[in-house]
Amino acid sequence: MKLVITTNEIIAMRNAGCSLLARLAYFDVIRSHMDTATRIVGITSPISYRSIREDLYVEPVRGRHTDKSGSPTIKAIRSAIENIIEAGLLEKRTAESSLVFFLQFATLSHLGHEMTNRSKNAIIFNHG
Repeated sequence: MKLVITTNEIIAMRNAGCSLLARLAYFDVIRSHMDTATRIVGITSPISYRSIREDLYVEPVRGRHTDKSGSPTIKAIRSAIENIIEAGLLEKRTAESSLVFFLQFATLSHLGHEMTNRSKNAIIFNHG
């Protein structure tokens, strides 16, 4: 799977002063749950604050400070999500019991269309 990160996403994160946790939550978790046909997260693949927290878990490793491992708190996850919304990257479409977001700047270009390395408005990461 290819994850295409647009420069608009990066610029929005930087301009809003998004925290490292907000960036990780967006790029590492939320984008991986995005329905590539609709740019919506949370309908075909349900997502919650708890699942985001679990996905951001860092395994304790010998020699790593204990404050660098574990999971962020639910409060920190909520704050990170609000930070992403304020940056304009997420539009809330939340149902009562689950989180649903529209990803404003995410690209659909990885749906079978090959992008060249010359693309000036996207960074491409190959996963798995």
